[in-house]
Amino acid sequence: MFFILHMSGVTALLEDAVTGLAFEYGATGVSENLNFNKKVYPEPEIIESEFKTLSAYFDTSPSDFASLLQKEYPQISILISQEENKDWLEEWKKGFKSFQLVDRFWIVPSWEKENSPTDIDPIYIDPGMAFGTGTHETTQLCSELLFEVLNKNSISSVLDVGTGTGILAFLAKKMQIPLVLGTDNDPEAIRVAYENAAINSLNIEFTPKDLPLFDSRYDLVLANIIDGVLLQMKHSLFVKAKKYLIVSGILIENDKDFIQEFLNPPIFKIMQRKQKGEWVSYLLERSLPEDSGL
Repeated sequence: MFFILHMSGVTALLEDAVTGLAFEYGATGVSENLNFNKKVYPEPEIIESEFKTLSAYFDTSPSDFASLLQKEYPQISILISQEENKDWLEEWKKGFKSFQLVDRFWIVPSWEKENSPTDIDPIYIDPGMAFGTGTHETTQLCSELLFEVLNKNSISSVLDVGTGTGILAFLAKKMQIPLVLGTDNDPEAIRVAYENAAINSLNIEFTPKDLPLFDSRYDLVLANIIDGVLLQMKHSLFVKAKKYLIVSGILIENDKDFIQEFLNPPIFKIMQRKQKGEWVSYLLERSLPEDSGL
């Protein structure tokens, strides 16, 4: 069992003092519940409040600390809850099952490799601490667009920007693309992607190198990243994509503003738009010559 001490009505002036006291009395961690305004574009902003809500975590009952805190700061509302300790990784694994990603390609948890469905082309994934199980709408949208464009066009090189666990890079490689490269600024993602490549017996390079440092250009570049970051990376993505560009991670409420800004100047044109839930993805085709410098 572990205990959570919920504290609401904490002013900004008291936050440091309350947090410090919690650690003095044995807290294993303290978190602040933040509210975000997702409609602020291109990046969500934190909604600042005069009063904060904090949660402190304890291995033993914090009732003595709660009494002290209530006596010292009567304006703070306090509630103690209790939860069971669990092996959260094992609990999560129970809910992560094989599923169809696109067409014949299925995502299969690495621990179910021996019991994977028959008559499929499996992509084995062990996410570890990296982002990407293939269940998110943005990854599914990207997979569908990637599958379609690779089926219909002659493409020999793919760059997966923000590769995470490597799912989209693996899909491209399994569709017989000769050169596939994945990049991510998270070292843990690079490590996990290499591990997953080994599980799938795929020879793919992954690198943490920043996009502007790449010398090569690629027939298709895909970036499954949140829309605000896509706008920041726009120029680099344009330079590296010789023919096609897939962008995903665009919130539908930002879609109109995003695509208007992203396609200015009109170096790429929209070939296809897909939507799932609150997310939008685009397949874009270069409309300016490769030697235009952009």
